[in-house]
Amino acid sequence: MHDIHNHILAGLDDGCKSFGASMEMVRIAENDGIRTIIATPHYIPGCHTNPSVQIIRTMVEELNDSIKKQSLSVDVLSGMEVFISPELSEMYESGAILTLNDSRYILIELPINNMPVYLDDVMFKLQVCGLVPVIAHPERNYVLRRNPEKMIEMANRGILFQINSGSLNGFFGEQVRSFTFDLLSLGLVHIIASDAHSNHLRRPELKQAYEIIQTNGRSISEKIMENSNKIICNKEIISEHINIKYKKKTNFNLLYLLNTIMEK
Repeated sequence: MHDIHNHILAGLDDGCKSFGASMEMVRIAENDGIRTIIATPHYIPGCHTNPSVQIIRTMVEELNDSIKKQSLSVDVLSGMEVFISPELSEMYESGAILTLNDSRYILIELPINNMPVYLDDVMFKLQVCGLVPVIAHPERNYVLRRNPEKMIEMANRGILFQINSGSLNGFFGEQVRSFTFDLLSLGLVHIIASDAHSNHLRRPELKQAYEIIQTNGRSISEKIMENSNKIICNKEIISEHINIKYKKKTNFNLLYLLNTIMEK
């Protein structure tokens, strides 16, 4: 398994706090069957504490050196979780931000409680740059939970969605868990990642999430797992065109899948 969203680098954000904790996260990941981790510290445009590209690459190299010395079977790669901003395409072109393992895929974080009016424009400009936006944990966004038709619209434009493993087991609450299963049914889950922040509560574990997904079908689980590998190898992910009708659930405005999901 491959984990493409992980805050394993110590002291760069609200994730791991020490190098020792980073190594413990590696051990937890290895025991869970994870063989590759992309380190994705937060990058918030305009924040003076943002890590530089060089600092991330150096810390990843140091962590991999320690992993090899301890004969652990995990490889750590460089990346970022970049908070949405109108200037993202310019920041990418200037070399200020990292994609996932230097691939075409860029991990984008949205606000939890709202939706920026410039979202569509930013996504379009990133795609013009040859990038594929991957939206981190959309199931936790209040606006998308109430308007999942927006996710269908984005997916049909080639934007991918990464769901947190903890969203499937109820870590983020019942509303998030229920909505995540709706997204699975709709074909709107492209990647599963841990979004691990420590070796305690939010741990780098994926096995249980994939086991839960298998209840919706083994082929779905295998496809989602393969998508993570494609990101790491910079291979194309063929997203599905979603052609559905929808109706509103009382109180939640969720979608029901009424007809088929058709391949592009």
